[in-house]
Amino acid sequence: MYISVIGFLIGTISLQFFPALPSFYWLLTFLLLTVLCWYFFPLRFRIFPQFFCMLCLGCTWATLCAQNILSWTLSEVLEGKTVQVTGVISSLPEITQKRTRFEFNLETLNGLPQKNTKLLLSWYQGIETVHVGEKWQLNVRLKRPHGLFNPGGFDYEKWLFQKRIRATGYVVKQSDNLRLDTASWIYVIDTFRENLAQKLEENLKGESTTGLIVALVMGLQKGISSSQWEVMRATGTSHLMAISGMHIGFVAGFMYAIVNFIWRRYSRLLLILPAMQAAALGGFFSAIFYAAMAGFSLPTQRAVIMLFAFLLGLFLRKTLSVWCAFALALIIVLLWDPLSTFSVSFWLSFGAVFTILFGMSGRLKAEGLWWKYGRVQWVVTLALMPLCLLLFQQTSVISFFANMFAIPIIGLFVLPLSLLGALCLFMYEPVAQWLLLFAAKIIDAMWWMLTELSKIKFAVWEQNIPSIGVLFFSILGIFLLMMPKGMPSRYLGLFCFFPLFFYQEPSIKFGEVSLTLLDVGQGLATVIQTQNHALLFDAGPTMGFDDAGQRVVLPFFQNRKIQMIDKMVLSHGDNDHVGGANSILKNITVKEVLTSVPEKFEAQSARLCEKGMRWSWDGVIFEMLYPIRDQLGKGNDSSCVLRIQVGKHSILLTGDIEKSAEQYLVQHDSSSLKSDVIVAPHHGSKTSSTLMFVRAVQPRYVLYPTGYLNRYRFPNVEVFERYHAIGADAFDTGKDGAIMLIMDDKGVFNVVGYREQKRRFWHK
Repeated sequence: MYISVIGFLIGTISLQFFPALPSFYWLLTFLLLTVLCWYFFPLRFRIFPQFFCMLCLGCTWATLCAQNILSWTLSEVLEGKTVQVTGVISSLPEITQKRTRFEFNLETLNGLPQKNTKLLLSWYQGIETVHVGEKWQLNVRLKRPHGLFNPGGFDYEKWLFQKRIRATGYVVKQSDNLRLDTASWIYVIDTFRENLAQKLEENLKGESTTGLIVALVMGLQKGISSSQWEVMRATGTSHLMAISGMHIGFVAGFMYAIVNFIWRRYSRLLLILPAMQAAALGGFFSAIFYAAMAGFSLPTQRAVIMLFAFLLGLFLRKTLSVWCAFALALIIVLLWDPLSTFSVSFWLSFGAVFTILFGMSGRLKAEGLWWKYGRVQWVVTLALMPLCLLLFQQTSVISFFANMFAIPIIGLFVLPLSLLGALCLFMYEPVAQWLLLFAAKIIDAMWWMLTELSKIKFAVWEQNIPSIGVLFFSILGIFLLMMPKGMPSRYLGLFCFFPLFFYQEPSIKFGEVSLTLLDVGQGLATVIQTQNHALLFDAGPTMGFDDAGQRVVLPFFQNRKIQMIDKMVLSHGDNDHVGGANSILKNITVKEVLTSVPEKFEAQSARLCEKGMRWSWDGVIFEMLYPIRDQLGKGNDSSCVLRIQVGKHSILLTGDIEKSAEQYLVQHDSSSLKSDVIVAPHHGSKTSSTLMFVRAVQPRYVLYPTGYLNRYRFPNVEVFERYHAIGADAFDTGKDGAIMLIMDDKGVFNVVGYREQKRRFWHK
């Protein structure tokens, strides 16, 4: 059984590494071959074809589910155009002052029936009050799933794929946006959840921990502030605010104990059903009810399935080993949703349960609080460390200490009080308010302790897993360390961690320069690295509630292990170039800031970037070609222009200069303009890249920093043709994601778009 489950799991996982979905017919052929091999193999060797047969079955089942999701795709012709859709609001609306966002089950598009699929819509102007379950006719502008694509960045397209969302867009203000029907009985649970969320927020108004209690009761995390997330990330307690197996287990355990206690005291009840079976049913149905309050999210579905597998043996009064129950839960989850392996929560939840079983079983019985609780925390903290480093490029060093007190406080006090208070809201509100406020005060006290812990300088260890080999040895080391005492070579596991600490990725050589034009949407952020130095040219735009510095640049630095910026050049003062600067300055050491608008960054003692500035790093020469003092205060035409040179080869970074600045450069510094690579001035606007300038630069590669389907339609067609006419190869961040290249004294090489390099079947 275990071999079959492992094979099926690996098969579903393998689909994540395909750039395109495998052919169903090839999978079927391979499956038939493995079945034949299994039939003709000698009995004692059938374990091998059995494994490959289940692997193929897992991959086939996952492929069928993925094909079903991808079978509906928005036509490119309709992208960015106003279309009329009808459908049902299928999620609780996320309401802020500026917008309302919700998932929308599509039924018709421009009057034509559509295969059942989901859209993610935002309503900005003339916002109507919308509720889950309502049927609406809306005028919207849609685009295919598309996200920023950078090393170390969040894969937004993967997230949309996991949620079965096939297009995103916004509602256009029109008079024929109409509510066609109120919520039907199908959405009775979601309607209850919407009313509950409203009542919780009303009764906890003014409390700083309102968002945390709503997250615990309903799984809605929109009310948690960014500062609260920072505290939880630093202390490794983020899992406490995501309803998962731990929360479901606490609720089921409470109900199991209550039912068992009551049932044993009434003989008539014992004649109907044994106490243990009744308690198991009580625990299971309470878990289902809690999962319903959380909207049956995927983590809660998995938790309920796992609980079912572990309670099954108890209910049937049969001996079912914990490993058998674990394997049963895993196979049920994979059959229910094979694409759940794409989710971080899948690996964290099953990884935690696996390590607890492995780390606690097969030992002689021991007594004491350390064995019963402390060891569990130690095992989970250690075992999930490589997984956290792989998924988040960081892990909390103090999570063991934080969770030692946070888990019992949440599980034994806050969660029961919050759930009881939530239920009382519909019966007797004064009691409910008292219970909820009591829970809020307990969280306040716990939060003070977590905040103090998060201030410790070494609270977070930032480290990415550089290769599969390093990950393998780290996991092997953990397995060895978790072996029972007396096992030979147990402490050899410590040596398995050496690659994690001492592995060095191939570095940039002396005399080489690496350029990464980050995908920040409609904006600019370019990272230049030499052997021992790093420069950031512009910092990208603000993005809704955060900015490109927080969302793109800092994760890239973390991925590339850049811990300090020697120079940050901010070409001019427009938001799409400096919007992310403050986030970067707050979170990483920046030795020097150069800009054409130093008055905007007085606190950082910024210097004016001027023609004639020149410095050398590791055999690479940097020279500022523009502006001169007479050209300051002209907006785009005051942008810093930086030339990076290795031998006879160079890169030209131009900010947003336009015709006037280009004309000055051609007239006064034409010999310095010729470059192998140019980041197109002003994102490829028709007001820049004049013919005389393009001929003076003569680039082999032109890089356009643009946003996907940007409203300015950059790069301009005439500009694109102008560069194409001189034979320049074009790359566009809106289509290619981050663009990376390396240059040395022999020229430019390894030019690649990150989207093509890391393409998977769910990407556009």
